[in-house]
Amino acid sequence: MSLFTEREQLIKELKRCILCGGCKFECPTYHHGQRESLSPRGRLRIILKILTGELEPTDEALRRVYSCFLCGACTGRCSAGVQIEELLIAGRISLRSNWQSRPAIDRALPFLLKHRVLSASVARKVHPLLKGVFKRLGIPQPSIPPVTDLFARGGVYSPHLATGLKGRVVLFGGCAARYIQPHLISSFIRVLNAAGYEVVLPPGEACCGAPLIETGNMKTVEGFAEKNLSLLRRLSTETIVTLCPTCALTLSRRYEGLFGEGVSVIDSAVFLNSLDIHTDRLNATAYYHQPCHARYGLGIKDEPIMILEKLGINIKGGPGDCCGLPAITSNNHWGLSESLKDAKKTDFEASGATVMVTGCPGCMYQLGNIIGEERVLHIVEVMDEAITKEE
Repeated sequence: MSLFTEREQLIKELKRCILCGGCKFECPTYHHGQRESLSPRGRLRIILKILTGELEPTDEALRRVYSCFLCGACTGRCSAGVQIEELLIAGRISLRSNWQSRPAIDRALPFLLKHRVLSASVARKVHPLLKGVFKRLGIPQPSIPPVTDLFARGGVYSPHLATGLKGRVVLFGGCAARYIQPHLISSFIRVLNAAGYEVVLPPGEACCGAPLIETGNMKTVEGFAEKNLSLLRRLSTETIVTLCPTCALTLSRRYEGLFGEGVSVIDSAVFLNSLDIHTDRLNATAYYHQPCHARYGLGIKDEPIMILEKLGINIKGGPGDCCGLPAITSNNHWGLSESLKDAKKTDFEASGATVMVTGCPGCMYQLGNIIGEERVLHIVEVMDEAITKEE
C-alpha cells in the first residue's frame, strides 16, 4: 500500500481513473444515496478538481469527500487498477485544512483517543442529558457501553499444562476490546490457553489511529504510530494477533503506506482457524456479518466460515454489506448510515437466525444497536463457548 501524500503524485494518480463507473456497483453509499457525488468516481473527481483549482473547496464539496465509509469494496472492482480507498484517504489528508466546519466529533477525536477511559466515563455521565440535542439534530442517539481498564496494564496469561508450550502469541487488543468489550480478550485468552499457547497483552498500547487516518488527521496519528511501532518492534519475533480487522489493516498496510513501516499482524479469524484444538459442536444457527476491512482490506473470506462450520453453526446471511459504522467517526452522513443499518436489519430478520456473529468489535457495536448487543457475538466468543461446552 502506498498512500500518495505528495500533491503532484496524488493528482497524477487521480487522473488514472478512466471514469468507467464500474466502482459504483460495489459502493454501499452510492447504492443507498443514488448520487454521482456519493460514488467512488464522483469523490475522486471532486478531489482532483479541488487540487487543480477547478472547484472551490466548499463545505458541501468536502462533505462529499468525507461521505465515504472507506469499506474498500470499490478498489477490487476498478478495471484501471486505481487504489480508490488509498486515494480517498490521501485526498482527505491533503484537503483537511480546507474544511473549517468539520463535525464536532472530528475535532474531539484526538483527545478522546488519547484519554480513552476518562473520555468514555465522562460521555456516559452526560449521555442522558443529550437526548434532546440528538433529537433536534435528527441524529440517532448511540448507546455508550460500560468502560473498563481491566486489561489496560497488560499481562502474561499462561495455560495450565504439564507439558511444554506450543507457542506464544502477542495480542494487540485495540481500543474496543481493551476498554469496552474486555470479554473478547478473556475469550481469546481461554481459547489460546486451551490450545497450549501463552498470551501476552503488552502494556502501553496506543490506539492504532484508524479513525484519525480516515479523517486525514495525521498530526495525532504520527504519535500513536510511533508508540505502537516502538512497542511492536520489540515483539517482532512473536506472532502478533488482533481481534479487530481494522487494527490489522491499519498497523500493517496503512502504517507502511504512511510511515514506510508496518507491522505483520494476523487477524484473529485467520489465527483461530489454524489452531489444532478439539471443540464440541454447538449445532446452532447464526447470521454471519462480514466486516468490510476483513473482506476487502485483508482479503479474509473463507476462514471465519470454516471456523463456524467446524463448530456446527448453520450459517445464514446474504452478501457482506457494510454495516455503516464509520459514519460515527468519518462524517455527518447519518442518513446513509441509517440506510445501511436498516438494510442489515431487514436481511437479518429474513434469515430466520436469532444471533449475529462477526469478527470485528466495531461492527459488533453497530450491529448491537440494530438487534441488541446480547444477540451479537464475536467469532472468538463462539469458539470459547464450544470449548467451555466440551469441558
